Amino acid sequence: MIPNAQRTINDDLAKIQSWANSWLVTFNPLKTESVLFTRKTNPPTHPNLYFNITPIQEASSHTHLGVVFFNNCSWQDHNDSIKKKAWQRIKIKRSFKFTLGRKSLEVFYFSFIRPILEYADVVWDNLTQS
Repeated sequence: MIPNAQRTINDDLAKIQSWANSWLVTFNPLKTESVLFTRKTNPPTHPNLYFNITPIQEASSHTHLGVVFFNNCSWQDHNDSIKKKAWQRIKIKRSFKFTLGRKSLEVFYFSFIRPILEYADVVWDNLTQS
């Protein structure tokens, strides 16, 4: 199964490179990474992938539009990054709690903290209690 998938993906990468050459677009294969997403305890071996004759490095996680995807389908890294960003802004809000009124603090929360907590929640909201 893996050799079949490996051949298909490498063929697709060759087609992308061919398209890039015809449209004078350059891709940096050294910045290209691949991630194999699986929940199996014994994950299958990662296929050898090549882009423009350069081997593609395997990564354990990928951040796409601010959402961290981890190869074992865990959302722990994403939750940690959200928590870190939110706590930084909560600390700023705390410093203003005696100088700003309640309404201003609510506006601060709804403008600067809540969007971090709700961003892309449709993707990661189905996670477990952890």
